[in-house]
Amino acid sequence: MPEVTLSLPVALGLLAVFLVVGALALFITLKGTGKLPDSTATPSPTAHADRDLHPDRDSHADARTAD
Repeated sequence: MPEVTLSLPVALGLLAVFLVVGALALFITLKGTGKLPDSTATPSPTAHADRDLHPDRDSHADARTAD
């Protein structure tokens, strides 16, 4: 039986191509059937990350608008 050898970059490239083709096929199939889920209306915990990192920012904004 003949041997097939691949270098690591070629093997990784083929794996990446295989994954992209599979993901595109799945996306196109789901998009065509209308079975893609809608995004959720629930905000994620990271939506308030800036406010949590800088809690004094809101107080400065209120002080500026009070003038």
